[in-house]
Amino acid sequence: MQFDVLKRFRTLGKTIRQGSGPRHKFIVGQAVGLVPGHAFRGVVSGRYRVLELLPFADGSALYRISSPEELFERIAREYDIFGLPHRA
Repeated sequence: MQFDVLKRFRTLGKTIRQGSGPRHKFIVGQAVGLVPGHAFRGVVSGRYRVLELLPFADGSALYRISSPEELFERIAREYDIFGLPHRA
């Protein structure tokens, strides 16, 4: 019985990793920038850091991001951010 549970758990893990559904483009800790436009007026330009991957909403991945220049965090859709090169 215990073997069956472990086998199912491992199978579930492989299914999740192989990903039959949508995936996030960015990872936690990655540096990103905001696309200028309607969604983020008056934002601080510069580097943001991905703090958390959030569930998809309306077909788009959501991210919790933060900038050291702001005292609050933002929620951004995947199409509103872009990856930045890693700084040494």
